[in-house]
Amino acid sequence: MMKILIYLAEAALSTVVFFAFYALFLKKLTFFRINRFYLLSALLFSFIIPALQITIHRTAEQVQAGNTLPGQIEKLHIRSSRPMVNRHEYPVSIPALLVCGYICIAFLSLGMGLFRLYRLLKYIRTDSIEKDGLKIIHKTNGFVNCSFFNYVFIDPRNLTGAEMQILLHHEQVHAKQWHSADKLFLLLCRSLLWFNPVVYLYDRELGKVQEFEADAATSNLSDVKTYASLLIKLSHEKTSVFTHSFGTHPVKERITMLFNASSATYSRWAYILIVPLLCGLIWLFSFQYVYAAPLSGPPFTLVLDAGHGGTDKGSEFQDIAEKQLALALTNKVKVMAEARGITVVNTRNKDVNVSLKDRAQKNGDLLISLHCNTAADQHQNGIQIMSSRPSSDRLKSARLGMLSDKLFQKLKDLEGIRTDQLSKDVTGLYLLEKSLAPSVLLELGFISNSADRAFLTDPARQDDLAAAIVQSVLDYRTDLIPLRK
Repeated sequence: MMKILIYLAEAALSTVVFFAFYALFLKKLTFFRINRFYLLSALLFSFIIPALQITIHRTAEQVQAGNTLPGQIEKLHIRSSRPMVNRHEYPVSIPALLVCGYICIAFLSLGMGLFRLYRLLKYIRTDSIEKDGLKIIHKTNGFVNCSFFNYVFIDPRNLTGAEMQILLHHEQVHAKQWHSADKLFLLLCRSLLWFNPVVYLYDRELGKVQEFEADAATSNLSDVKTYASLLIKLSHEKTSVFTHSFGTHPVKERITMLFNASSATYSRWAYILIVPLLCGLIWLFSFQYVYAAPLSGPPFTLVLDAGHGGTDKGSEFQDIAEKQLALALTNKVKVMAEARGITVVNTRNKDVNVSLKDRAQKNGDLLISLHCNTAADQHQNGIQIMSSRPSSDRLKSARLGMLSDKLFQKLKDLEGIRTDQLSKDVTGLYLLEKSLAPSVLLELGFISNSADRAFLTDPARQDDLAAAIVQSVLDYRTDLIPLRK
């Protein structure tokens, strides 16, 4: 839930930065079509940029003991935590309440806009007269002398023939440039960013630019003073939020723009500044630098086992097979572990059958087998840590206990899935009992549970899960070195 709130905050901040640039450098330019394209693109990129996730792994210099670098690395991956809950409890957090409130208001805002659109569309069904690609509908009350796409609503009672031609040409510009589609796009943006006052400034400025563009194209049909007089004459007409009204406000600003000289051609160079602005926002919101301290001391090898494979699909629910999820998660753990300097050996790298004997023979300092669970009771959920501690080998038993604790400490902090507080000491699992390396089996959640299934199939959550496992291994290795000595 926090990720949704962070995304919305970054999208809103992007709109602020883009609009500030427009107000400072572009607003007074008479390149109306380019300004329109900029405002629409700015809104679109404000949603796209925070959604981009570009991770760059870098190796940090060695630091002395007591430096806070490991903690900083950990915080890059694991941003939030929640308390342990019982299996059938459904905790409600403040972020979850905020997201629910946001969604309700967004749907309410969208619903109100669609209702206004529905009321407008009712008039389109009435009889119309076609002329030069426009469909003219005569109205004497409500919103008049305005257009929606190629539908033009006109009150002809107070218009001369010449004035009618000017008005129709003005609305034809709106229709040809698809300005009404902009208004529908703004409806969606206002609904998604209803909490952001800047999005309403986009709505206002885009409406101005559209009118400036139509005014510039239409004023050539008559002298500018006659055109300005017609604007003033029709400036008190009612309008709709989705229509383009000929006399829409601010009339004074539109008339001023008519008499202003066009911007010099060299002024177009101002648009080149958009490139560094765009790159800066991508760097700020999309790039994530992960600094990893290089491992010191003896080499460390992690054996990763993706459960099942080939004809053995493991647990299944709907169209999700355990073998596929296990392999996908194993590959993510491998990439992250190798980026941190750990040597990784996989028991399988693709969808093939591998015998338990062959899996157990993989040599390393540690083996982690990844699996997923199912249950008839779809309320059952959570991550389970399993190990088989031999009573005859106290050192191996101690290491397994330490590893289980490290895994629990990191996995419990994951948001969106819970972890059983105590690891399970099991018997009869061949891989745990016969593997050459100390080994644990992780049941990473129940694919039969809707919340666990959503977590395990979300690529971003998979990254969080893999990062928690890797950090657990690093912590285990750090504590393992004194035991070796």
